[in-house]
Amino acid sequence: MRAVKTIPIHLDKPRHILLDLRAIYKTELALAKVYGEKRVSLPKIFKAGDLSMTELLHLLWMGLLHEEPNLTLDQVAAMASGVPSRTIDLVLGEALREQAGMQETPDADPTMAPPIGTGSGSGPTDGSSSGSPIASSGG
Repeated sequence: MRAVKTIPIHLDKPRHILLDLRAIYKTELALAKVYGEKRVSLPKIFKAGDLSMTELLHLLWMGLLHEEPNLTLDQVAAMASGVPSRTIDLVLGEALREQAGMQETPDADPTMAPPIGTGSGSGPTDGSSSGSPIASSGG
């Protein structure tokens, strides 16, 4: 059995995102509660390519809980506020591809983990991403 790797990101400090099945499951549960739905399907959201900031932050939050189990959504939102949303999008996409096993199999089906692509509901990005999936909090 293959272990899912963590993916580094610099928020308030260097952190590591782990989007294993548990994190994905917890994200779906949390989003269902937020939206007052019986269920939310992240694969459907990703396929539509219209990830809202709510969905992005919940996924980031659940991906960070393995390091710091007492983190709150508000704390994660504050950490992420200084990072371009495009950078967070790229890092979460990499973490999801790692979960899907696409890092090890270059000929894997690309529909397994499509790019997250923050859509129209996510607000504008500032376009300052350096192209590196690891953001720096700068100064």
